Amino acid sequence: MDNMENRTTASEIIAEQQDSLKTILYELDCLDNDFDKAHFILSEIMDLIVLEKPETLKDTYTLCENQRCLDSYVGILADYMNKIQMTISDIVVRERKKFSKAEDGENADD
Repeated sequence: MDNMENRTTASEIIAEQQDSLKTILYELDCLDNDFDKAHFILSEIMDLIVLEKPETLKDTYTLCENQRCLDSYVGILADYMNKIQMTISDIVVRERKKFSKAEDGENADD
């Protein structure tokens, strides 16, 4: 009878780990989309950066417009980076808690 109970418990543990892995993979897949968006914004920022001194009034006006766009894009990029960092941190904290609970359960059996 003990062997049957152990199989059920092992099956439950495997199913729980598979569900956890599916959740992590989904979250990482969503992060991939956020990375793509952040990369696009970074590319736009790089296109707007001008290292040359403006020579005409029109160049100065264009530089000012680019600066306004840069300010907006940098804010958007910071938001994406913050979201990515928070999601990764949430995954790590959640999985560490699961690991700690599993270790505590093993130590209680000793």
